[in-house]
Amino acid sequence: MDDQNVMVRKILVADDNRYVNDIIKEMLEESGYTVSQVFDGQEALSQFSAISPDLMLLDYRMPEMDGIDVLKKVKKIDPNALVIFITGEGSEGVAVKAMKAGADDYLIKPLSFPDMLQTVNKLIKEHDIMLENLRLKARGDAYKDYLVTLSETMGDALITADAEGLIQFMNYKAREFWGPEEDNKGRPVSSLFEDDGLEAIDEIGCTLGDGVECFEQEHSFQRIDGTTFWGRLTVSRLRSDVHSGGMILVVRDLTDIEEMRRQMINAEKLASLGKVVEGVAHEVRNSLTSLGGFSRRMRNSEGLNDQQRMYVAFILEDVKRLETTIKDIEEYVNYTKIHRPQFDQTNI
Repeated sequence: MDDQNVMVRKILVADDNRYVNDIIKEMLEESGYTVSQVFDGQEALSQFSAISPDLMLLDYRMPEMDGIDVLKKVKKIDPNALVIFITGEGSEGVAVKAMKAGADDYLIKPLSFPDMLQTVNKLIKEHDIMLENLRLKARGDAYKDYLVTLSETMGDALITADAEGLIQFMNYKAREFWGPEEDNKGRPVSSLFEDDGLEAIDEIGCTLGDGVECFEQEHSFQRIDGTTFWGRLTVSRLRSDVHSGGMILVVRDLTDIEEMRRQMINAEKLASLGKVVEGVAHEVRNSLTSLGGFSRRMRNSEGLNDQQRMYVAFILEDVKRLETTIKDIEEYVNYTKIHRPQFDQTNI
């Protein structure tokens, strides 16, 4: 054993025979352990709770409380506690009872101290390995829970597929699009696409097969209710010996973005149309200005008969109506223009 590890080990010896207890203490301390002694069952239980030893050597016959009762209470306090049960020769039945109660090993009196030390060393080493495995498992479980939580709360659909292109996992967003995971597990990934799924999968396979790390492209996908949506597809290979050849697919719903694109296109069309209309309105206004101006001069001139004055009045009335129409057109053109805000600092 490593000396540095031995020095921090605490062992509790519970035996009412002071001579045996002292010899055990001496042997263990010579091997580098820190030893505490108790001489009855009640004291053994109290001291265990107080110091939390790495291992307990527990005799069967003790005052106040026998070893079996102490063992049961110790295991309730700490199910992983290391306990070596000690019983007299001819009491193997008691040893079996102790093992059923949770003892990790047992020794028969008269003790072989080299065997005792070997058993202590072996159990502590095995116990260290067990605790490390539990720690690593807990760490792995926590990391797994973190990844599951991360995938379940992300806003994009995440799907994993095996080397055959069959679905293995779907997060919450993916299940929202395509239904429960149990209904989709084992189905080909191509079934998620609208109608060009096989071509898309072939393209993905060719792209990633050429050594490209990531495949990105926009595709049309079909929801479980039959409706379709436009999505951004990102595919990467699973880097794992266990899942070699598998894929991770992330689908981002572009429905809102597509709607924004359509609105922008319509806005640009309106802006272009507005420029044309603005030019036409400008030319018409110029002509109306001339037509209205000359008509007013004619109306104010002398020498016109009543019929001519009536014609001039009709012209001016139409000019006025057209000027109102041009004004409405110019207001519409101003509405269709894409206005870009200009920001400036201000003290609120």
